Amino acid sequence: MSSLLKPPQVAFQQADFAGWNLWAAINDRPLLPFRFQNLGEMMTLGRNDAAISPSFLEGLTLEGPIGHTARKIAYWIRLPTDEHRVKVGISWLAKSAIDSIATFQSTLTKVLSGT
Repeated sequence: MSSLLKPPQVAFQQADFAGWNLWAAINDRPLLPFRFQNLGEMMTLGRNDAAISPSFLEGLTLEGPIGHTARKIAYWIRLPTDEHRVKVGISWLAKSAIDSIATFQSTLTKVLSGT
């Protein structure tokens, strides 16, 4: 039995090797042994709140809005193509703009209504 834990990070990395090794076996090419690369841990803690502990910086944990931003950047970097990065980046910018407009609208309504 493997000594690796079974979180999604391991499965996600194994998928690349499994895909390559299937192609390699069909095409009589050498198989690649799986090597897990620990990328650390990340989790969402709510809207605009997250925690990230990157594996390359021992003992560092980023939390709150900074952790949220670092988590988004980490996911963005790991996207498979530049096309994906552009689409996700535009989506994040659009959502941020919409959220900002909604906040402004809510604040303006409160100010104008005197509450």
